[in-house]
Amino acid sequence: MKIEEIQIKFSGFINAIRQCIMINQVQAGLILFYSCIDNLSWLNRKHESKGVTKSDFCDWVSLYYLHRLNRDVSAIDLYAARCALIHSGTPDSLLSKEMRARKIFYSYGKGEPDELSYLIRSRGKNDFVVLHVDEMIDAFEKSITDFLCQDERMQVFIERSKSLFIDIRIIE
Repeated sequence: MKIEEIQIKFSGFINAIRQCIMINQVQAGLILFYSCIDNLSWLNRKHESKGVTKSDFCDWVSLYYLHRLNRDVSAIDLYAARCALIHSGTPDSLLSKEMRARKIFYSYGKGEPDELSYLIRSRGKNDFVVLHVDEMIDAFEKSITDFLCQDERMQVFIERSKSLFIDIRIIE
């Protein structure tokens, strides 16, 4: 797979995530978002393990995403949010229950993170962060571009991308 094909693949994911958000399927869009980070973490891993680890996910997020998001959130917060959404469909993960990560709540559309934060704090909760889904996706799109433009890692990406799922259309 060429680097342009990898870029097209992830552009398709971004479009699918935006479509989910547009039709108010925010949870589905966020699950796809976190799944894409898993894919990118797999491409980026520095070792030849068979799967993606928490460290791989956090490394990718720390290196390519957090500076684009520009919010007070950590890689472990995002990893915990990923686990929570994928495994239970709630904001509660094992890491947040153990107080090793903050819960993430999401605003979208015209919803402002500060307003949602105020409402949650008014109910006595303090260890959380609110992210706006549109900001997350915009930052993610830029992060993918940053990631795929690394000349020194290009050959590794291309080699690993040979294993990525590909779409084949059969026309009758």
